[in-house]
Order: sequence, then C-alpha cells, then structure tokens
Amino acid sequence: MAAEAGVRIRDLALYESLNTVADNGQSIILTSGCTIPVLRTLQRLVIWGSNINQEMFIKILSYVKECPQMTRLHFEHSQLPLKDVIDPEQIPSQLKERGLRVLYDRGHGLVYRLSFDHGQWEIHYLPSNQSLSVGIDQGQSQLEQEWCLQELKMAAEAGVAISLLSLNASFSTVADNSQSIILTSGHTLPVLQTLQLLFIQGTDINQEMFIKILSYVKECPQLTLLHFEHSQLPDVVDPEQIPSQLKQRRLQVWWMDVYRLLDLESGRWKDGVEQTAKWWAI
Repeated sequence: MAAEAGVRIRDLALYESLNTVADNGQSIILTSGCTIPVLRTLQRLVIWGSNINQEMFIKILSYVKECPQMTRLHFEHSQLPLKDVIDPEQIPSQLKERGLRVLYDRGHGLVYRLSFDHGQWEIHYLPSNQSLSVGIDQGQSQLEQEWCLQELKMAAEAGVAISLLSLNASFSTVADNSQSIILTSGHTLPVLQTLQLLFIQGTDINQEMFIKILSYVKECPQLTLLHFEHSQLPDVVDPEQIPSQLKQRRLQVWWMDVYRLLDLESGRWKDGVEQTAKWWAI
C-alpha cells in the first residue's frame, strides 16, 4: 500500500527470512511462503543472516533492478560468495547507472563493497584503530573456512592489521617452501604480511614441525607473537635451526600450557613469570 501510494520506504530488513527470488525478478519469496512484490519506493534492502550463493545473488540483483528508487543493498551476518568473481555481464547495467552500492558486513567491523567493474569484493571500510581477528576451527564447514581464508588474504593485501589468527585444532603442517600453512581440511593459508599474532591450539608438534612453523613465521614480517596452547611441544629446540631474522625481530614464542617463553638463543624454555617480572622491572 505504501509503495502504491508513493510513500517512501526507507528500509526493508529481512531477518533470516529470505528464501529465494522469483525467476522473473518480480518478487521475493520468504521462508514463510509469503511474497514481497516489487516496491517502487524502496530505497534500501537489508538481508540479514542468509546463506547466498552466486546464483541467488544474481537473482537478488534482478529484483533490485525492478525497484527504481533503491540505491543501497546491504548484507549483514550472512555468507556470500566472497571469494568468487561475480560476472560483470550478469550485473544489470541499470544498477551501475543508478549508482547502487552493495555492501557486505560480516559482523566484526570489516565491510566489503562490490565493484561492478570487476565483479569482485573490495574492502570498503574498517573503523579507525580496529584490526581484524579471525579464528579457524576444525569444526567449521569447508565453506566457512574458505570465507575466513579469503577474508584474511584480502585484509593482508589491503594493509589491514590482523591482530590475531587462531587455529583451533585446524593446523596440519607447513608447506616445504614455508609459503603456506596447510590446514586439516586441506585448505592452505598463505603468508600474511600484516599478521601480528599466530595462536596454534590443540596440536602436538615435534621439533621438525616446530622449525617449519618458525620458517613460516619468518615470512610474516609483522608477526611478533607465536602462542601454543593445549599442545605438546619439544622440550628443547635446536638454536642453529631458528631463523636469525626471528631473533632480530625479537619474536616471542609462548607455550601457554606451562607458561614458558622460548629463548631463541639457546632453544630452551624459560619461566614466563620470571621473564615477565624482568620486563616490568625495566
């Protein structure tokens, strides 16, 4: 009624209620079975908590095309094809001419914007003084891990600080060239230029694997903290195999289960409480 009367509809928010879009783009079908027709005065559509593949994404754009006053399409707390390229030829030209902005907020402050020219998601906004913190768990689905990995890659390429990457029982090994971590799922985590803290949990690591992890850390220039928890580590690490760059960087390697700090010169673990007290005394 509002649209038919010419009343402006500033926002329409669909909270976990989107099911699909009719093939002709003339209506949205909700999970309840109800349908929302084309709203000619709608200005912004917000879709919250939905899993959307590329085919569904294009269908949503087709519906948006039919709403002539809509200039904002927002996705929040949803799962979108972040790593896929949207074929620019499938994006209606009317949306480009209208200046539609398509934004994607995954819920931790980092907002993406779809580039109509390339069909790729680009980092649009990160609140000042905020960094990215990501956890990859063994129990996550393959798709969720793919999204996390793509998000990490995009953040690093954009120069966004990654304050924490936590691998919870998801670490498997390090590639022989030290350029990636291989997860238990088979996915690979590339070198992240802006990673600051790597936290590996729930994995038992022998000396050979420990050195391989240090080799990966060496390739991440901003990484100064490496933490292990719920893990079994070697009692002594061969200091000759510890990359000299890590000593110069003053990397701190913590074994949180016993609260010990690795001495990179001797390869032995020191009492963390005692070391912390020395730092506070300086």
